[in-house]
Amino acid sequence: MNRIGLEMIEAESLDQVRGQCVYPMVSEEYREAFKSLTQDVFKGRSGTLEFKMIGLKGRPLWLFTKAVPLRNEKGQIVLSLSVTIDITERKEMEEALQKNEERYRRITEAITDYIYTVRVENRRPVETRHSEACVAVTGFTSREFAEDPYLWIKMVSEEDHDLVREQAEEVLSGKTPDPIEHRIIRKNGSMRWVESAVVPHYDMNGTLISYDGIVRDITERRIAEEALLASEKKCRDLLENIQLIAVLLDLKGNITFCNDYFLRLTGWSRDEALNRNWFDMFLPEDVKGYGKSVFRANITRGTILHNENPIITRQGVLRQIVWDIAVLHDSDGNVTGTAGIGIDVTEHRMLEEQLRQAQKMEAIGHLAGGIAHDFNNILSAIVGYAHLTLMKMKDNDPLRINIEHILASSGRAASLIQSLLAFSRKQIILLKLVDINEILYDIKTILCRIIGEDIDFKTDTAVKRLIVKADKSQIEQALMNLATNARDAMPHGGTLTISAEEVEINGRFIQMHQFGEPGRYAVITVADTGVGMDEKTKKNIFEPFFTTKEVGKGTGLGLAMVYGTIKQHNGYINVYSEPGKGTTFKIYLPLEGPGEQPAEKKGASTVSAGTETILLVEDEEIVRAIMRSLLEESGYTVLEATDGEDGLRLFKENRGKINLVLSDIIMPKMQGREMYEEIKKIAPDIKILFISGYPADFIDQKSFSEKGKNIIDKPVIPDELLRKIREVLDN
Repeated sequence: MNRIGLEMIEAESLDQVRGQCVYPMVSEEYREAFKSLTQDVFKGRSGTLEFKMIGLKGRPLWLFTKAVPLRNEKGQIVLSLSVTIDITERKEMEEALQKNEERYRRITEAITDYIYTVRVENRRPVETRHSEACVAVTGFTSREFAEDPYLWIKMVSEEDHDLVREQAEEVLSGKTPDPIEHRIIRKNGSMRWVESAVVPHYDMNGTLISYDGIVRDITERRIAEEALLASEKKCRDLLENIQLIAVLLDLKGNITFCNDYFLRLTGWSRDEALNRNWFDMFLPEDVKGYGKSVFRANITRGTILHNENPIITRQGVLRQIVWDIAVLHDSDGNVTGTAGIGIDVTEHRMLEEQLRQAQKMEAIGHLAGGIAHDFNNILSAIVGYAHLTLMKMKDNDPLRINIEHILASSGRAASLIQSLLAFSRKQIILLKLVDINEILYDIKTILCRIIGEDIDFKTDTAVKRLIVKADKSQIEQALMNLATNARDAMPHGGTLTISAEEVEINGRFIQMHQFGEPGRYAVITVADTGVGMDEKTKKNIFEPFFTTKEVGKGTGLGLAMVYGTIKQHNGYINVYSEPGKGTTFKIYLPLEGPGEQPAEKKGASTVSAGTETILLVEDEEIVRAIMRSLLEESGYTVLEATDGEDGLRLFKENRGKINLVLSDIIMPKMQGREMYEEIKKIAPDIKILFISGYPADFIDQKSFSEKGKNIIDKPVIPDELLRKIREVLDN
C-alpha cells in the first residue's frame, strides 16, 4: 500500500496494517460484494466496486477500486493489484443533490393551483410572473398582475399583511420559509383561504436570484377544520360539564384525557393524572389483572363494552363505576385507544344492598306476622287458665310451682314472638318522651347482675338531658341484649362501657357513613373489649337466627330484635369491630325539641273488680272461654259473641245495658272495627277495648289511635287485662 492509501485509511505506517485483513474495515453492507470482487480476481477476472469503509480512526469514506490479478512466470495468479480512488466528496454531493431533488419533488406534489416567479437582484424583487392558473384562485389574470406589481399584496387580507411580509423577508434574507396560510380578497370581493409556499433559487455562488411561490386554495379545508375544531370543542365542553366520568386511554392504558368530574371524584389534579397508567393508578390490586385483560380484549374486538369495576381515589376510598367503553380509531382505521364514560353507582349499590337486606327482613316479618295471631291465641289460653288455676290455689299447694313454671315458659314464648315482631318492626310500640340518661341510670343495677363481677362495667351519661320519643321498655331490652352479647364476648373478663351523648348528623356525616337523615340525635354507645368480629360476621349479625354461639346457647334473635326496635324508633344502629379489638355498637335516636320534657312518673294502679256488663266478641272459642271465666270471677256480667255480626246483634238486643265492648279486631263475617262503627251509630259514647294477636301492620295501628279506641296485645295477661278494662271504664 502506498502513502496515499495509508492516508485514506488513517494508518500511521505500513507496519500498522501489514498482514491485517481488510474486511473488518469495509462497511458491513458491502463486505459480501468486496469478498466477491476478491474471489473474482483470484479466478482471473478483473473488476470494479464502489464501497464504503471506516478508517482506523473512525472516519467514514467512500472508495472506488479496480482490482486486477497478478500472475507469476508460470501464469499462476499470486496477487491482486488494486487501484483505489477516494470518492467521498462526490458521494456526498450526490446525496445532497438527491435530498434537494426530494425536497423539490415534495414541493411539486404540494402544488395545486398556480405558481408565481419573482426575479431578484441585490435581494430586491425586480420582476414577477404569474401562471395563467392564477385566475382560478384570485380571479385576476396574469396580465393584471403584470400591470400592477403590488396587486398581490393588495389582494392579501389586511389582517394577514404582516404574515405575508415576514415570509417575503425570510426568503430575501437567504432562508427557506415554512408555508403559511392566509386570506385573500378575490376580484369579486369574496374571501378565500390560501396556503403559500416559497422555494428560493441560488446561482453557483449561493446568491439568491429568484424564488417561486406556490399557491393553493384551502378554503374548503379550513372550513372543515374549523367545523371539526368547533365540534371537538363542543364535545370537550360536553365531557367537561356532564356529571359523568370521561376518560381516554392510549394503547398502553395511559390516560390521555380525563374530565373535571373525574378529577373531583378521585381527588387528583389533571397534571397528576394525565399520562399516568390507568390500571396502576386507579384500579385496586384485586381487580387490576382482570381490568387489563378486559382492556386488551376490548381493543382486539373493537366493540363497545359495558363493564363495572371499582376505582380507588387519592384518599384510598373505593367507588363503584359502571362503564360504557368504545374503541377509538385513527383516519386509517387503526385502533388508537379507548374512550370510557362512567357512572358512579357507589351509593346506588349501597342502596341496593340495603334494599336486599330490607327485603330479607320483610320476608321474616311476614313469617312472624303470619304465625303471631294463632300463636298468641294459644298463649292467651295457656296464660289465662294458668292464672285462674293459680288464683284458686293456696300458697302452700305443692302443685303451685308447676303452674308458675307454665307461666314462666309462656312468658318466654311471648318474648320470642315479640322478638320476631321487633325484628320485622311490626310490634306495637308505646312512644313516650323519655330521657336517655334516665334509661341508663335505671338499667345500671340490672346490667351489673347480668354481666358478672369479672367485667368492669361503666356508664357515662351526657351533661344535659337527651329527650327522645321512645318505648322505654323496648330500648331497655335492646341495651340488655347488647350487654349480654358483650358479656359472652369477654369470657375472661374485660371492660363494658355504655355512654350517651348528643351528635349532629349533617351531609358530610351521611356521605361518610352512608346512613342517616340530617338532625340532632342522642347516641348510645355500647363498647366492649372482647374478642371482636370479622367482616363476614359483622355483615350478618342483624339477621334473625344468625349466631356464633354453640347450639342451645342462643336463638340468634337478640340482635335482630335490637335492629328492629331501633328501626321502628326511626333510629339507626351501626357496629365497629375487628378481631381481637373488641366491638362498639352505636345507636342513633332522633332528639325531640328543647321544649319537650317527659311526663312525671305515676304510681302503679291497683287491679280492682267491677259489676258492669261487658260484651265479649272473640271468634276463638278457647280464648273466649278463658276471658269469660276471668271477667265473671272479677264480678263483671259477660255477654258472648262469636264474631262481629253476632256482636252487633247482641248489642242491639241489649242496648242500654252494655257498658263496654271487649272485641277482637280480625274476625270472620264482620271485623271488629266494622262492628264498632255500626255500634257507634246506635250508642256514640260506647266504650270499647280491642284485643289483637296480629302485628301492627295487619291492623293499621294509626286508625286505632283515635279518641275512644283502646287496644291491648295478645297473649293477654289477666292482671293487665283487668287493669285496662278498669281504666277504660273509669275514664
